[in-house]
Amino acid sequence: MTARHNILWGAACLAAWMATLATAMPAGLDYSPASPNAAQIDDFLTRKNSPLAGIGTALSGYARDYDIDPRLVVAIAGAETTFGQHQCTDNNAWNWFHRRTCPASAFTSYQEGAEHVTKFLRLSYLNRGYDTIEQIRYKYCATGCDNWVSLVTSFHDAMPSNGQPATAQPPTQTPTQPQTLQPDPGPSSPAANDDNRILGVPLYVVYFLGAVLVGAWAWSVWKR
Repeated sequence: MTARHNILWGAACLAAWMATLATAMPAGLDYSPASPNAAQIDDFLTRKNSPLAGIGTALSGYARDYDIDPRLVVAIAGAETTFGQHQCTDNNAWNWFHRRTCPASAFTSYQEGAEHVTKFLRLSYLNRGYDTIEQIRYKYCATGCDNWVSLVTSFHDAMPSNGQPATAQPPTQTPTQPQTLQPDPGPSSPAANDDNRILGVPLYVVYFLGAVLVGAWAWSVWKR
C-alpha cells in the first residue's frame, strides 16, 4: 500500500470515528421522541395540583423550539416552587432571577415565563456545557440547594415519556426559601457554541485531538 493510500485510509478512519462519536452522544436533556407531549404534561401537572396545568401545549412547543426536554423545565418548577404552588412572585414558578429578594415578576403569564426559562436554559446552560442536572444546579441554584439535584431528578424521571405512563410519583417537597439564581442573561445574550462533552471534555477538543493524531500519523507515513 502506497503512502497516499495510507493517508486516505487514515482520513476515512477519522471520519468514521467522528461520525460514531456524534451518533453515540446521548440525547441527555435535549428534546427527543421520548419527550412527553402536551396532554401528558398537563395531566402530570394536574395531578400535582399545579397552576401550570393547562399550558402543556406552550411547554411542549417551546421545548421543541429550543431543543430542550420539557421534563427539565417542569422538574425545575417542581423543585423550586412545588410546581408553582409556593411562588415568591406571580407567574414565576421557576424562581428565575431572585438574587435573595422577591422582586416584581418579570413575567406577565406562565406562558411567558415558560418560554423565557426554556430559551435561556438552552442558550446559557446546555449550550455552554451545563448539560446534566448536576451541572445545571451549580449555576442555577447557589444557596439552599442540598436537595435540588435529587428533587429535579426525581420529578424529571417521574414524568411520562411520549407514549409511556408516568412512573411512581416522588414525594412533593415544599422549598423552604426562594433559591438564589445567577443573574438573568437577558435577551441580548449571544448564543454560545454547543459544547457537548465526552467524559467532561468538549466534543470539539476530542475532534481536534483526533485530527492531530491522524495528521501526525499521516505525516510519518508520507516521510517514509
